[in-house]
Amino acid sequence: RREQEHSVDVFFILALFCVFAGSAVLVMTFGANVYQRTVSHMEENYNARVSLSYLANQVRQHDENGCITLETLEDHPALVLADGPDSSYATFIYYNDGALRELYCERKNPLTADDGLVIVELSGWDIALDEQQGRLSVPAVDKDGRSRSLLLSLRASGGGGTL
Repeated sequence: RREQEHSVDVFFILALFCVFAGSAVLVMTFGANVYQRTVSHMEENYNARVSLSYLANQVRQHDENGCITLETLEDHPALVLADGPDSSYATFIYYNDGALRELYCERKNPLTADDGLVIVELSGWDIALDEQQGRLSVPAVDKDGRSRSLLLSLRASGGGGTL
């Protein structure tokens, strides 16, 4: 009879251990899924926000008379930010091959659009400059199709051109 009680005790302890192990695995699985979704959402928000924050900072840095214009770089609309009103070098910010890119080069002899450094990958980006109101409008679309936009008022009067 003692052996029978002893085997019931062992069985109960093993069953309790299996329930505990199974619960631990379920909690870890749920936690991993929550973590994966959180990281995914953070990355999606990061891509659209970084592109617009980067652009806002660049525009504010170059907000002088005659330093901000819209031009084309190999048929891509580009925001051109000159180092100064009389500078021969400028930063070109444009959308090409699914990415927002930056190219720093001579303004009159720019390199090719493929030479620009990738800032962030997006599925869409556009830019418009309202010269009369001094406003720069930039809608951006992330890889999942969510769009965000930026509207900047330029402090410098006459700080832009048209496409």
